[in-house]
Amino acid sequence: MPKVCFKTFGCKVNQYETQGIREDLLKEGYREVEEGADLYLINTCTVTEEADREARRLIRTLQKKNPSARIVVTGCYAQKDEKEILALGGVTHIVKQHEKDRIPDILGEKTTASTSPYISPPLTKRPAWLSLQLSDFKGHTRAFIKVQDGCDYRCAFCKVWVVRGSSVSRPLSEIIREAERLARNGFREVVLTGVSIGLYGRDLKEKADLLDVAKALESVPGAERVRLSSIDPIDVDGRFLERLVKTERVCHQLHLSLQSGDDAVLSRMQRNYTVAHYRSIVQKARSLDPRFSITTDVIVGFPGETETEFENTVSLIRELQLTRTHLFPYSHRKGTVAFRFQDLIPAPVIRSRMKRITPVVREASLEYRKPLLGEVVNVLAEEREPDGLLAGYTDHYVRVHFRGEQKDLGRILPVRVEAVTLDRTLGKALHEDAGQTLRSP
Repeated sequence: MPKVCFKTFGCKVNQYETQGIREDLLKEGYREVEEGADLYLINTCTVTEEADREARRLIRTLQKKNPSARIVVTGCYAQKDEKEILALGGVTHIVKQHEKDRIPDILGEKTTASTSPYISPPLTKRPAWLSLQLSDFKGHTRAFIKVQDGCDYRCAFCKVWVVRGSSVSRPLSEIIREAERLARNGFREVVLTGVSIGLYGRDLKEKADLLDVAKALESVPGAERVRLSSIDPIDVDGRFLERLVKTERVCHQLHLSLQSGDDAVLSRMQRNYTVAHYRSIVQKARSLDPRFSITTDVIVGFPGETETEFENTVSLIRELQLTRTHLFPYSHRKGTVAFRFQDLIPAPVIRSRMKRITPVVREASLEYRKPLLGEVVNVLAEEREPDGLLAGYTDHYVRVHFRGEQKDLGRILPVRVEAVTLDRTLGKALHEDAGQTLRSP
């Protein structure tokens, strides 16, 4: 029985696609291992230069540790930069995005390592949707469902639209079938994910949008929570938010990628919204639910970013009390529009700005979480941390740490918040036998 090891970089979409490949290979008789594999499947990301470096580092490491193993590289990095990957040596297959669903067949066609690696042929037509129909999600208590792929926006810093292509939506009937299968297998929270999920449905003959998907999932037995993954601010307005809060199972949380709190920087980034629009979304959401949670991404040091423009971003984060902000130093990516920009910010300046904005991000999160003190929240217990506490998320995406038993993992538990600090929200489970039994991690 051949042994396979999976390594995944990047976003929820990649995690979803790795799970699909995993299920396909296990059906073909492979046995999954963590080390000493006959086959390594590396699903790469190319959102930053660091992501590319991490993939190259892993490929070199695996090739040295097990030179006889086959190494299959797929994902966004493999889509456009196969020459860099081939130069590393030891890679037997480079599989492009449109052939991810053919990996078992490809491996059957080429069963031994070779000095002439298999490289996917060029895409000659728009690919059909990869109807993976997952039944499991290894290592997760929440299951991701990919509803859409590709992006029609052209952000200057982004390479993903180059390697993923234009937006394509998955038929609603397929999404429902997959959600039903995952719910039957014990997953009680599903996360609708994609490259640009706000574009969902615009290419379908039978018109539907993202909230139509969420509404349809209300009829799926066992799917108690539906969460939306990252969405572009331009795809959210007041009507969208009003529909969202009326959809019973949808969590009151959105990941809205801000990237910058200054209109001039947003314009250079080729983002298609303004600071005023972003602020209006947050204000409208909080008017519908004062605890509505907004998480975000911010790029620090985009070419030409002045001190004033940077401070505008800092001020906006402080003002909006965002629940969580992921900070990224600007990554100068070949193949992006911004790669042509000349006015690069020196690395020491970027490091300084990262150091200055980090405490503001933490303080904004603290201000959002302070009102939870003394309240009872429902937490999906997902893992046990090194200090022995259980940790999981509320429906508003606040991570709560609390004491609990091993049997509590995979359950939704009522937890009273007893302490809120810069780094943690601490609570106490109210009843030992409370909550719904979910899938154990």
